[in-house]
Amino acid sequence: MKMLRVGDSFFVNARDIEIVQAAGSRAAAKEVQRAKEAACYHDATRGKKLLSVLVLKNGWVVGAAFTPETLVQRATITAPDKSTLKRETLDEKYA
Repeated sequence: MKMLRVGDSFFVNARDIEIVQAAGSRAAAKEVQRAKEAACYHDATRGKKLLSVLVLKNGWVVGAAFTPETLVQRATITAPDKSTLKRETLDEKYA
C-alpha cells in the first residue's frame, strides 16, 4: 500500500484517489460543498491555504495543502530497477 502525504500528518492511500484537482476551480468548490453537506469532507490543511481537492473512490473529499502537481508527482510509481526484475523472473521460474 502506497500512502500519499496530503497535509501535515495526513496521509491517503494513493490507490484510493480518483481525482486530484486545483482548489480554485468551480468544479472543486462544488465538490467540496457537496461533501460538506453529506458530511464526507476532511480538511487536511491544518489552517494552511487550500490548494487542491482530492476525490476518493469511496466518495470522501479531502482538502490538501499541496498543489495538484506536487501530489501527482509524489504519487507516481518509479519503474523497477534491473535487480527487481531479475528477482521477479527467478521467483516465477521456481514457483
